[in-house]
Amino acid sequence: MQWGERTVIRSPHCLYCEVLWNMYCYILCADGYAEKAVQEAGLILSGHGLASAFLGLKAGWIRGAAGGRVSAEVLISQVTGEEGERPLPDALLLAGGAECGQYLLADPRVHQLVQQMLIADRPVGWLRPIYYPLLDLLENRLMLCYAASSTQNKY
Repeated sequence: MQWGERTVIRSPHCLYCEVLWNMYCYILCADGYAEKAVQEAGLILSGHGLASAFLGLKAGWIRGAAGGRVSAEVLISQVTGEEGERPLPDALLLAGGAECGQYLLADPRVHQLVQQMLIADRPVGWLRPIYYPLLDLLENRLMLCYAASSTQNKY
C-alpha cells in the first residue's frame, strides 16, 4: 500500500441489504443486544453521513449483552402506532443477539414495522449474530403478505 491510498474495511458484524446513503436509519434494539455489532454499525453509518437513532420497544435504557446500555431515542409505538407520530425511517437495522432476538420475536409491533418497511420498499438489515427464528418468521409472514396481495390483484 502506498501513501495516500485508502482501504475499505467492512465489519464482519453487519449484514446490510442495500448500501445506505443520505438516509435516516433506526437501529432497533432490545435488552440483550450484541453491543459490538451495534457500535460498529453506528460508526459505519455516521462515517457515511447517515443519521441514526436507537429505536426501542419501551422507554428508558436498553441493556446490552455485555452490560453496556443505550437510551431509546424513539419508541416503536411512535412509528407503528395509529397516530403515526413519526414517519417510517429510510432504513432499519435489527440488532442481533439471542436475548434481543427473543424480545423482538415476541413483540408484534416489530413484525408490523418490518412488513411496513418492506412494503414501502425500504431496506431492512440484520446485525450479527442473527437470531434466525425471528428472521424465518418475518420472511414467512412477508411471503404470505405478498401472496395475498398478488391474489387480490388477479381478481
